[in-house]
Amino acid sequence: MEFFREKYTNGTDEILLRTLPEAKSASEVIAMYHDWVKNGDNYKLIGKILSRLGEFGAGNPEIIEILKREGKHWDIWRYNSALHALEQIAKIDESAQVSLLQCQEFQENDRLSTKARSLNITVKELKERERVEAEIRQKKEQERQRELAEIRTDFQGKKRYGESKFQPGDRVICLIEGWPYTGTIGQVERALNTKTVYVRFPDGYVTIQGDDKFALQPDGSDDAG
Repeated sequence: MEFFREKYTNGTDEILLRTLPEAKSASEVIAMYHDWVKNGDNYKLIGKILSRLGEFGAGNPEIIEILKREGKHWDIWRYNSALHALEQIAKIDESAQVSLLQCQEFQENDRLSTKARSLNITVKELKERERVEAEIRQKKEQERQRELAEIRTDFQGKKRYGESKFQPGDRVICLIEGWPYTGTIGQVERALNTKTVYVRFPDGYVTIQGDDKFALQPDGSDDAG
């Protein structure tokens, strides 16, 4: 097996490292690929060879077949380089798309099987677990984006209207005349700017008003309503 192959001392890797950048045709790089498979040992070098094959891969079935085979290899240097090369070819040559999809499916199935065995569960159970985890990550990301949007709105509001004189947790009395909550003491939940203050009243109702609609109450003050 290649995994147990001893390092050759004939300088194949050194020669290929030196000549690979100078290769100007598909046939040259294909020959280098076969030379490495036969005599090479440096797995980072095969990644570079596969990347160069990708430069000549469009419309070349032999190269696409090589990359398809390497895209199903167990070594990360080899299959990652092959997949990347196929992705680049597939952008301009539709014939490479099937090979790319087959390699991606192969590597995903291999990943799932390996992980499922390590967790002592079935692939089906692992897929369900990963689906749930993905949904949780998506919800967290949506929440993060909402928070970022609120922060931007907060910053823009403060810049335009000025910073509120209230802080979250402040007890305030409602000054709006002729309103059911007139004189009622509520608690500030958020104070974005002088025009946007969230106040929750004892019955759970939340209103959004400006600073001028409330007055700060000291701790321990009774409801004035």
